Amino acid sequence: MKLISNAKYTEPVESGTIFTIKDYGFDICIHKIHGCGDTWYLDCSELGIDNLPLKNKNLFGCVADAKEIIKYKLDALNARFNSLYADKEIEISRH
Repeated sequence: MKLISNAKYTEPVESGTIFTIKDYGFDICIHKIHGCGDTWYLDCSELGIDNLPLKNKNLFGCVADAKEIIKYKLDALNARFNSLYADKEIEISRH
């Protein structure tokens, strides 16, 4: 997995405050919000995640947390899709 950092050219890449991942078909962003302390947040617009606080204070722990959250969201979405796909009954009603 490749993280893209916003660290300045002369600084270590780990010192960034915004890290993006773009290699998996949707954009993931792990970032800090200026003025909100050391809390890391997760964004993934494709899954409806916006500024979700992560529990870890360490970037690598946040990456692991983000993976779990995204897996949970995708599993829930897949379960809903499978329910739709398995429903062979077609009923039309009026509202």
